Amino acid sequence: MADRPTAQKVFRNSMAMTGATIIILLMGFVVIPVAIHRVGLALYGVWVILSGVLSYFSLFDLGVGGTFVTQLAMAAAHHERHTVRQIITISLLLYVAMGVALSPVAYYVAPRFGLWFHLNASDQHIAESAFWWVYAYLFLSQSFSVFGSLSIALQKLRLVSTINVLFQIVNYTVLLIGLARQWGLYAFIIANYVSWIGTTIVYGVLTVQWLRETPLVNPLKISKTLIKTLLAFGGWIQINRLSNQINNETDRILIGLYVSAAAAGVYQVGNKLALLSRRFPLNFSSALLPVFSVWEAQHQSQEHIRSHYVDASRYLALATFFLSGLIAATSTLIMYFWLHHRYSQFFLIVSLLLITYTVNNLTGIGTTYLRGIGKPRLESYYAIVGSVLKLGLSLSLASRWGLFGILLGTAAGTVLGSAYFLWLFFRVLSLDWWHGLGQWVVPIIASTLPALLVIRELSHWALSLGTGRATTFLSLLIMSMLYTLLFALFLRISGFYADRDINRLAQLMPTSWLHVIELLHLIPVLHRPKPS
Repeated sequence: MADRPTAQKVFRNSMAMTGATIIILLMGFVVIPVAIHRVGLALYGVWVILSGVLSYFSLFDLGVGGTFVTQLAMAAAHHERHTVRQIITISLLLYVAMGVALSPVAYYVAPRFGLWFHLNASDQHIAESAFWWVYAYLFLSQSFSVFGSLSIALQKLRLVSTINVLFQIVNYTVLLIGLARQWGLYAFIIANYVSWIGTTIVYGVLTVQWLRETPLVNPLKISKTLIKTLLAFGGWIQINRLSNQINNETDRILIGLYVSAAAAGVYQVGNKLALLSRRFPLNFSSALLPVFSVWEAQHQSQEHIRSHYVDASRYLALATFFLSGLIAATSTLIMYFWLHHRYSQFFLIVSLLLITYTVNNLTGIGTTYLRGIGKPRLESYYAIVGSVLKLGLSLSLASRWGLFGILLGTAAGTVLGSAYFLWLFFRVLSLDWWHGLGQWVVPIIASTLPALLVIRELSHWALSLGTGRATTFLSLLIMSMLYTLLFALFLRISGFYADRDINRLAQLMPTSWLHVIELLHLIPVLHRPKPS
């Protein structure tokens, strides 16, 4: 999809981030049931809601924080170390000042938090105390996250992935110790602080090594032009972040308000499962962000961008639809294996969330490109439309249908907002709907739906054989393999593959694996030159 060295670097970075995501998710897969068992679903819901409410405080940075990776990547591409040091200084000062300035608002919210979300007296006291610890953590972690942003901007994503995995292990280890000692919600707080301090030290050392000097500058000597650039870019980013905040955090808050904290806990369990369809594929777009920034600095042609956008979008959608179909088809098996419990109408909850994340990912490469080149204006238009639709529909349906009304409003708002963004973006790149979306998304949908329906029926039959963990794990493994084979077969039948796809597979996949896939007729046969 790009020059071969660039494509291989993006692929390696994507795989590193995907591997890290898998490891972290597997750890969470083990830890979350323990946490729910130790603190109870209601108190776990309190933690979920608390995290969501406080994350809104980070929006007061005027969007400047969302510009750091792009600006750091551009500065690093031109070896402007002094600019990097200025951005780091701005980050540290900005978030500390925000934490202090917003403390009166926090002082008002903290004692009322428990009442707003219908908590009992004991949980209200715990929530108020935890509120301040999470508040301090929010701004401290934001202040120093710029060190990690520099490593991402330098495209050291394999190193970033390794560091994140190591300190997530630390986080979960401390959490399990705290839960065993009956620290309750404070176990989550202490675990977050310990892992944050560790990652900050490591990224700080890496930053100093790259800069070869102190990462800070005299605040009075920070370039006014740089501040104006960050604010101008940040204004659009702020709109986008507000939209993301509404999309990612509002559901659980609304569920807490309209239903209960326990319902928010159930939602969060389903959300963690559905998010797999979004998180893994977006590792690919994250790896592309600094590449787009470098291309912008090199003044690459629009034709170059257009061709790579289409290919990148095809692969992102392929991974997203594959995972969404697999999760939907096997959701009941996953829940029995994971929590050994089946929540009422869990399939419907997960399906609505999967629709939301799948459609949203169709905009992933376009929004990444706009952020990478420092022009997020179109994403902001999309963010406004999507957020208004989502919030309006969710609120209007919440009083009538509760949890499902909120999720239905989220899905409908996301579909309409995403369609609006693609319409705008295709006009900019001079792409028609067929080449920009329809030509490749129709075969993917035609491959996902039949594979999903077949495996869902087989999963129900598998549950009749037993619901023990060993049995459900074996059933889940078999269903996953069958789904993968069916999905790949339907892709071949639907004509998804182009010659360039097969050539890339030949470059990235071991020859023996490729030969087996060809024998199974899952991909077109690669025409290799005959030996002389």
